[in-house]
Amino acid sequence: MEGDSVERVTTFLQKPQTVLRLISIVFAIVVFSCISAGGYDEINGFCLFNKRSGACHYGVGIGVIAFLACIAFLAIDVQFDTIDNPDTKKYITLGDLAFSAFWCFLWFVGFCYLADMWRKQNKDPFSTMQINNCQAAIAFSFFSIITWAGLSVMAFTKYRRLLTEFEYSGIIYQVIHIHHLMPRFPPLKSREIHTRLNHSLIRQLTALLGKILLLLTSMLLHRTN
Repeated sequence: MEGDSVERVTTFLQKPQTVLRLISIVFAIVVFSCISAGGYDEINGFCLFNKRSGACHYGVGIGVIAFLACIAFLAIDVQFDTIDNPDTKKYITLGDLAFSAFWCFLWFVGFCYLADMWRKQNKDPFSTMQINNCQAAIAFSFFSIITWAGLSVMAFTKYRRLLTEFEYSGIIYQVIHIHHLMPRFPPLKSREIHTRLNHSLIRQLTALLGKILLLLTSMLLHRTN
């Protein structure tokens, strides 16, 4: 039992989608921690991205939400294969696709926003640590675009596969349903089958002989007249 659990965990962690989620978590932590710890002036408290507090709030906000969302989706991924309802699987995957694509777009906006504000900012009074923190936040915002784009592609592929499986299962259900509606006859033994075939053959031969006799009788009567 313990060996099976370890194997399941190892298999789950080796999935490309799981790897991308874990990487996205790391990138999100880097972004919001760098901005929170080193993105503000230590004396005056203003945001180092051209003194725009909105830039710092935006970077921290999308980073924290991305972190929490990845944790939630990882928890769903663990239980995904145990879900029996195909509609539930489809809606979960569709939600994953919509969120991943939307957050990829938000990371792109965040990267452009932070990079533009940092370009306009005079960096001479900043310490090396502050500069490194701001540059790291910008760099990992860009890396997050790539990981969330990958998650969007994987969710889309998974959604298409689920649709195909759903359509196939629907066809199978219809075939089984029609099969159940068809009349069922009790299984016959080989001896009973031969007996029924013989009786049917005798009835057909008898009917054929009767028709021949009627035909001969009518011909004789016609000649007599």
